[in-house]
Amino acid sequence: MARCSEDYFKLGFWGLQIALGAHALGLTKMARFAPGTSGDTALALAEEAANARRVKNGKPRVHPFASGDKVGKAYQARALDYRRQNMM
Repeated sequence: MARCSEDYFKLGFWGLQIALGAHALGLTKMARFAPGTSGDTALALAEEAANARRVKNGKPRVHPFASGDKVGKAYQARALDYRRQNMM
């Protein structure tokens, strides 16, 4: 901490103070009721919107299994690359 810029220290300090204040006021309990979206949910909504556009243009709907699981394949490829890089 002693080597970093004073502005960065202030930013972290005030961020921590705001978080502690929000916790003291009970805002963290209220935030749990707020709706959240995961990456999978956002992807499903995006695919559904794309299908709605396809139907509007007169094209057939595309099932997710037909297009392939792009996110899952990307994660698998990333994990395999990571494993290859770190093999001893």
